[in-house]
Amino acid sequence: MKKKFILLLFLSPLALFSQVEGFSKAKKFAIGIVFSPDYCYRLAAINPSVNYPPDHNNSIEIPLFGYTTGLNFLWQLNKRFSVEAGVSYSVQGYQTKDLAIAYGSGRGTPPFQPGDPLTDRSIYRYQYLDMPLKVNYYLHKTGVRLFVSAGVSVNTFLSETDTYKLTYGDGHSASTLSTEFYSYSKMNFAILAGIGTSFHVSKKLLVRIEPVYRQSLTPSSYSPIKDYLYSIGINTGLYFRF
Repeated sequence: MKKKFILLLFLSPLALFSQVEGFSKAKKFAIGIVFSPDYCYRLAAINPSVNYPPDHNNSIEIPLFGYTTGLNFLWQLNKRFSVEAGVSYSVQGYQTKDLAIAYGSGRGTPPFQPGDPLTDRSIYRYQYLDMPLKVNYYLHKTGVRLFVSAGVSVNTFLSETDTYKLTYGDGHSASTLSTEFYSYSKMNFAILAGIGTSFHVSKKLLVRIEPVYRQSLTPSSYSPIKDYLYSIGINTGLYFRF
């Protein structure tokens, strides 16, 4: 009886170790909900044949806040590498500054009248369905893990929304909105790069926080001005391991 008890004590740690090993092997996959507030802008490439002031866009345009949200699938290859893929909805774009409206500046232009708007602003938002694929390299193997990431994304164009905002002398404003579907590239490609941290809040729940840079490799349109959209965001995800 005493021998059986000693044998049981000896085998118990091995059984527990096997369960832990089995757990670690079974938990290499995770699915997560991600959200990133994004600081968005564009790089404008102007066709040299077009008579257009080279710094015109930078003088009147400013960045716009957008966002990216969706589902990601994480596959832990080993302690150093993981692969991440998913599908996301993103809103990118840019806007102009509040520009003073000129009245009576040309022939046939009516002079300013009380109640006329004083400034206008244009806001351009692009909606995409993104399919990112990237590789993460972990600098730490355990605990709170710092990682760097790089990858690519295939982005399918959904629509582009223009908001035209007028501001009046008494401070109130009015906006008109239009949506464009057809004059933009149906698909473009982007590169992704980030550095972040990953930590467990429980055996099954994983939190990842990653500042990320996204840069379009192909233009959103092929007009005389080619727009290459880019953004800087903080990608935050809650992942469930299974």
